Amino acid sequence: MGAVLGLFTGAALSLVFARRRGVYYSKNSLISGAQARLTASVRALLPLRNKSLDDVNTMLVKKPRSVLRDMAVEVHKSAATQVVVTSSRAKLTGNDVALGLASYMQSDSMKVAVIDFSSKGGGLDIDAERLSVGSFVVAESAGHVSVLRPDGDLAAMELLSQRDFWKNTQSLNSTFDLVFLCADNGDAISLLSALEGQKTFHITIARTKHSKSATIEHMRSLIPIQGLLYD
Repeated sequence: MGAVLGLFTGAALSLVFARRRGVYYSKNSLISGAQARLTASVRALLPLRNKSLDDVNTMLVKKPRSVLRDMAVEVHKSAATQVVVTSSRAKLTGNDVALGLASYMQSDSMKVAVIDFSSKGGGLDIDAERLSVGSFVVAESAGHVSVLRPDGDLAAMELLSQRDFWKNTQSLNSTFDLVFLCADNGDAISLLSALEGQKTFHITIARTKHSKSATIEHMRSLIPIQGLLYD
């Protein structure tokens, strides 16, 4: 009887703490909250964390990840030309996953761009030739993937407030077949708000016991989550 009472007491306390902290305490509750068409563990992608584009390319050539293949299939089925990748207190950033998926999906007939809108995104040395693409410059490239930065001193996140933000982003479709836009935590909400109402495939990365349920619900209300990577 003592063991049974202890089990029920522990479960009740867990529910109370979960409600008070406002986080998902189980993978099932996180999956249910995100309501994504495709869900998968992020574990196989953890080695890509904080890697350069060249390193990501090399790693995927040596060992492709099935989770990237499944995500790529869903992106192609949606016929979207813009993919937004967000994260909420997760082990991987939106940029980590965007670089991995962009590297996996690139081909001779598929040119891909990645733009990190997170205010914590690391800066890259831009080539002296400053290859321009619309309102952006190429900061890094490998194969058919280009990492873009704003052309000027303005931070990428500040582009959201510009009247022509969506128009400038759409103009990249004349050069690239697919554009990844990524941001994390509070920046992710700002990016999704700027993209609300547009045809965009949304992938989010979340972590049990860390990602707030209110944040995931807010993200989903702005742009439905089609792909969930969880830990």
